[in-house]
Amino acid sequence: MFVCAWPAFFIYYKLGYGRTRVILLHEGRVLVMKQWISPGKWALPGGGLHRGESAAEGAARELYEETSLRLDPRQLQPVGVGHHRCWGLRYDYHVFITKIGSKSVRAQRIEVSELEWLELGDLRSSNSSPDTIEALKMAAEKVALLQ
Repeated sequence: MFVCAWPAFFIYYKLGYGRTRVILLHEGRVLVMKQWISPGKWALPGGGLHRGESAAEGAARELYEETSLRLDPRQLQPVGVGHHRCWGLRYDYHVFITKIGSKSVRAQRIEVSELEWLELGDLRSSNSSPDTIEALKMAAEKVALLQ
């Protein structure tokens, strides 16, 4: 299904206004998800920006849409910008990180097939998307929250 949908994703990524990823931490675990149409690897919440939307606003909106967790964009600490190349496509994405006090989340069933709180050591290139691994490495280098 992912391969069949790829041409639509390619156009969507090319015409978009930017992308985001959110590292959401609770008691040493990170929230990851799998989408219905995907290669089946763990990914961070996030997605495309709307026209006129800041990266933090878009990240907070996507987080709410995918997990039902509503955060103020000011709660998201910027980590940096990652670069992704895959299937002939290149895009940049803004990475944010935050800690929360409750792990209560609910998957948006239209897009998200699974949500899990995993230990950082459980996320590897064999089971996680490349942009997830890159975002976690960026955060580990720049933010003490992952320690």
